Amino acid sequence: GFIVALRGDLVKGGSFRVRALTTAGYPEFERPPPMFESDSYVCLVSGLNLADPSVNPLTCDLLVDYLNGNLGNASHEHFCSSVVRIILAGNSIGPLQEAANDQESVNVIQGLDLLLTKLGSSIHADIMPGDSDPTNVLMPQQPLNRALLPSSSRYNNVRRTTNPYDADIAGRRVLGTSGQNVTDYSKYDVMDPKLSSEERILDIMQMMLKNRHIAPTAPDTLRSYPSYDSDSFVLDQCPDIFFAGNQPTFAFRRIQVRGRPVCLLSVPDFAQRSEAVLVNLRTLECEVMEISVDASLS
Repeated sequence: GFIVALRGDLVKGGSFRVRALTTAGYPEFERPPPMFESDSYVCLVSGLNLADPSVNPLTCDLLVDYLNGNLGNASHEHFCSSVVRIILAGNSIGPLQEAANDQESVNVIQGLDLLLTKLGSSIHADIMPGDSDPTNVLMPQQPLNRALLPSSSRYNNVRRTTNPYDADIAGRRVLGTSGQNVTDYSKYDVMDPKLSSEERILDIMQMMLKNRHIAPTAPDTLRSYPSYDSDSFVLDQCPDIFFAGNQPTFAFRRIQVRGRPVCLLSVPDFAQRSEAVLVNLRTLECEVMEISVDASLS
């Protein structure tokens, strides 16, 4: 959990009266900000939930075709060439018990393998596990087993990563989770009830960053591996981008930390909203890309 320093004095009865509270504060940056000659983007998608029969598979196909530059005109193709990484932020497979039989479960996993193979042919793709994917439940979650994704695992462009996710992309440190930390913390927060869901999510993420701990409710209510000598969720260095996947809505905030911008990002559930998020690595600004499919084509 969060570590705070309290200043005060003892009063009658052995109680401690708090006069001031101090948190750890934002962590330091590991390196100076990178320089960019042109715009480069990272695409974040979460919650594909391919095992859910109510999800329209055409939305995933359109997303992959667009990122591969197979849709739109020359300007769209040029834009897609500036997308340097796609991050699938958990729950790509979803609960396999929703599949009618074992063969359908196999088909779902093969569908994800094919999707990653298509992406890996032209773009770097990182896939994180989520709370409903077939991997360990305890945080930090280990990468999806290579045997589940035999075809895409042959590509050097495709990486099966842990959750939390931590990577250096074009000089930017990108840190994030599949959303379990934010979702669990939101059950117990005492923030202003008048705040919108977007503001609540971003306030929680900013609080985690400011207190240098990305999973304060672990292991009490967020299941995680026990730690004796160290805490794997403590932040020693500040990220440039901090994201949480599988959230109910898109939200974005750019804050200033030690004179530098930091991007806080809530990535929506793709199965529910059909939205992907693009982050400009040069400016740390975000935009939402919505995939719309005509119901008559489903």
